[in-house]
Amino acid sequence: MSPHTSLVSTQSKVFASWVTHWQAEVHRGALDLVRRHARSPEQRAALERVVARLRLDSRDPRPPPTLHQLPLLVYAATGGDEARALPLAVAFALLGRGVDIQDDLADGDEPADGQRTTGAILNQTAGELFAALPILALAETDAPPAIVLAMQRTLARGFLEVSAGQRHDLGLAGAASITSEEVEACASAKAGAFIEIPTTLAAQLADLSPDMVAHYAAFGRALGIAVSLAEDCRDLFLAEISRDLRSGIRSYPVASHLERLAEQERPAFLELLERARHHDVAHAAVRQRLLASGTLLRCQLAIAVNCEEARAALDEAQPLEPARAALHTLIDSFLFK
Repeated sequence: MSPHTSLVSTQSKVFASWVTHWQAEVHRGALDLVRRHARSPEQRAALERVVARLRLDSRDPRPPPTLHQLPLLVYAATGGDEARALPLAVAFALLGRGVDIQDDLADGDEPADGQRTTGAILNQTAGELFAALPILALAETDAPPAIVLAMQRTLARGFLEVSAGQRHDLGLAGAASITSEEVEACASAKAGAFIEIPTTLAAQLADLSPDMVAHYAAFGRALGIAVSLAEDCRDLFLAEISRDLRSGIRSYPVASHLERLAEQERPAFLELLERARHHDVAHAAVRQRLLASGTLLRCQLAIAVNCEEARAALDEAQPLEPARAALHTLIDSFLFK
């Protein structure tokens, strides 16, 4: 690896080049894994289409850091060479693509890659991304067998928690009574557990002490919650059509508003939410109701609190520069402004 691609040996001013280089490596590594392990031409073609979504937009001169690079950043923060952690980033990226497909299926959305196929085929592709490819990626990590086994256990247990959180989230759709605390707990089980996976994997690869692994795990958990709440806000306040409102999901902004309504006000708002499931024009009315009630400010505060918890846990892990600064930049990128 040439010196200009190693975060540990560079200054922050070339961070954009680092992001571009390593995202390309993640895409290349995932594509290579698929091509080496696919068992039929149809399977290979389907997985290659999914992996294509890992490419960065070449028109962006300063691409932002992405969550796919978390294992690389955390491993660099321990003083390691990012190249050794690349299989972790590939495993996490493939797992993430599987989650994306699962979310699309749960919400009844068209596949993000525009491919027209059946739900059964998409579900099968998601299974391949969950159950096979990430395990194969971790198996190719340059590490002692005991560490590889520990990382595979982390991946499996983490995904089981993510799946349990997804089940709970789906069960809350259309709920007439829900609190922001319940939604945040669900975000912890879903996105929190999901982002905890790569930060823990990188710490395990570095063979850190249990206390240091726990600090990086806590960093990932808090960051994941912030990411989830920020996504809820972007979906409701910035998207032209809210996917959450269409599917009846009780996102953080909706729950935060519901729990503050007087009993006599609740039926009218629940009726508006039900209309929003079937009529997109009602989305603007929901948005205006939440903005007028100060819900957005409460959401911004909740996101900021979780970002600060992520920052505190990260600093407890004593990360090395310049990876520390890059990780703080990543935290800041999820503040909802």
